[in-house]
Amino acid sequence: YAWGSKTLVDYTVGAGKAAKKLQATLTLPAGYQPGKKYPMLVYIYEIMSNTHHSFSMPVYDDRPHMSAYASDGYLVLQPDIVYEIGKPGTSALDCVTAAVKKVIELGYADPAHIGLQGHSWGGDESSFIVTQTNMFAAVVTGAPLTNLTSMYNILYKQSGAWNGGILDWPYYEMVNNSKAEIAEIRANYAALLSACDHYFGKLLDHFDRNNLWEDTALILSTDHGFLLGEHDWWGKNLQPYYTEISHIDRKSTRL
Repeated sequence: YAWGSKTLVDYTVGAGKAAKKLQATLTLPAGYQPGKKYPMLVYIYEIMSNTHHSFSMPVYDDRPHMSAYASDGYLVLQPDIVYEIGKPGTSALDCVTAAVKKVIELGYADPAHIGLQGHSWGGDESSFIVTQTNMFAAVVTGAPLTNLTSMYNILYKQSGAWNGGILDWPYYEMVNNSKAEIAEIRANYAALLSACDHYFGKLLDHFDRNNLWEDTALILSTDHGFLLGEHDWWGKNLQPYYTEISHIDRKSTRL
């Protein structure tokens, strides 16, 4: 693959005393030609300018890798997002669109060919942003926290505003709960799966009624997954790592 290069972009969100000066890291495509406008991918989460000196090797993953896109002739913009308390959606919208407008103003990006991608919390942001602007030609949302009823505990824990228990949603840590609490969490998780099945069925019905299968791909994905207390862990993304994949028969014709 061909290496690109990076540059920092300064931009401002808001006006007057409320104005915030932020930065974004912009990966330029390999063989970048000044004055030429390029298609651009915008990848978001929270603060991203601190990745400016990081190099991402192109590998197969559920997130975009900047070097792979740079090798294929794309710009990759990673803007900083700062939040107004209680307004995560509009905060993300304002920061991301301000950064994109600045890159367009500087003559880097083709405004007709800009895509947006977010995963997990970034997926929540991209899910909101796509409902508020027509700036992006394509939007990819991966494992988003869009069910705020079931995810409120995780969100509040991450912001430091929640001091209650975790009986509605498994947290990514070792199990330190009573048998009754474990049973309640598992029951609530089962209820959530039933709700997901119900609403996914509604989505499939909508596709059928409107013949969307002709030109729309429906892809179902998920986040890390859970052990639900097995092996004394709630989530699968913490140590100890299990070796199920290494036990798969590589000669199997069923894969």
